[in-house]
Amino acid sequence: MKSVAFGTIDTFFTVSWGTVHPPRKRGLAGSSNDMKPGPASRLEFVRFGCGVYHPNVRQGSEGTGTAPWLLAMACLGCSDGPFYPGVSDIPVVLMQVYEELDTETESKSDGYMQVYCNSTCEDNFGFVPAETFTAGPIGIKIRGQSSCQFPKHNYTVELRRELGNNDDEAHPLFGFDSESDWVFHCPYQDRSLLRNHLAFFLAAPTRGGFEAQSMFFELAINGDYEGLFLLEEKIKASDARLPITYDSSDPSETGYLMKLDTFDDGEYVFATEDYGIELGVVFPDTEDLTGAHALYATDAIASLESRMLGLRDDEEALASSIDVDSFVDQLLLQEWSMDVDSFRKSQYLHVTEEGLVRIGPPWDFNLAFGNHSDEHSAHDGTLFDSEAGIGQWYVDLLETQTFSDADLSLEPLS
Repeated sequence: MKSVAFGTIDTFFTVSWGTVHPPRKRGLAGSSNDMKPGPASRLEFVRFGCGVYHPNVRQGSEGTGTAPWLLAMACLGCSDGPFYPGVSDIPVVLMQVYEELDTETESKSDGYMQVYCNSTCEDNFGFVPAETFTAGPIGIKIRGQSSCQFPKHNYTVELRRELGNNDDEAHPLFGFDSESDWVFHCPYQDRSLLRNHLAFFLAAPTRGGFEAQSMFFELAINGDYEGLFLLEEKIKASDARLPITYDSSDPSETGYLMKLDTFDDGEYVFATEDYGIELGVVFPDTEDLTGAHALYATDAIASLESRMLGLRDDEEALASSIDVDSFVDQLLLQEWSMDVDSFRKSQYLHVTEEGLVRIGPPWDFNLAFGNHSDEHSAHDGTLFDSEAGIGQWYVDLLETQTFSDADLSLEPLS
């Protein structure tokens, strides 16, 4: 095995290359993680390690304060040649996690993360690595309801101020706006790997107030190469994401983020009065959602539905209750993508501080664009008319002049 080390005063790197048997099992950070012969033939590899001086990371053997090694191993076929971050044309994330990750744990595990991006990657994506997050402590957990059972997991990642401290800290990651909460998405069900990224790109000019951005990267955890992932901006209420605010004393000055999906334990869930649609309140969270806030949120949706039922008599009142543009754009995106979850799962909506109901942001298109085996894949009509979820709203809305006169023009994609 050959190796070389290089670095600066506060960051150092090593690269080793050679030929080994692939490991059978991932070990926890700090364990031996020995290479044990497996049934496969020997594979070429390159191991890339880096250490970053950080005052809040456990001390190295000589008291230098060095971070524990972040090791990435990629086992590739000999015909493809070795892999290491220096030659990847997309960002590479090296992560060390200090606790076992499992699907039963709600709390985040402590870890440390390094982002590597070479000059070609910089040219491809148009951001300067030195001006974005490069290394620091994190909290990480496996995310998803059904997807957590897949062999390859999705992760929720929180950037933190100190290792072992739950205080989050916002940073611009991959050149996106500064935030602390991110989704590391593995499109396991989508063998093209493109559907979510394509849908987010198509949603960029829509008029819902916020559309998540995404970028591909390669991930290694505790020395194991995990493959290609998609960084996604997590949907949340914040200045950098969905700009709605919380007023503890005045529910009418608070914005509300809701979802139509499977719900977490303890989440406030209500059924709408006229259409019987179950919605969960995501923001404000359960700690801040007072009885007055919950009543205001449910009343806002009840008012909308009552106006839908009487909309032919008072379309002006209906138009003052909803952001028509966001409803139109969401309808076009869902129908065009033929997402089988359309209108019934992974659907977000929010109520602005002005009391306007807005559909979006768009989310989760792994089963869109024909990636499903049921009748929806060959469906030659529309999805909303199944009257599932908020599809019931669209059945009535499309009978109105308000929607007939809606502006369908979008800004051109760049």
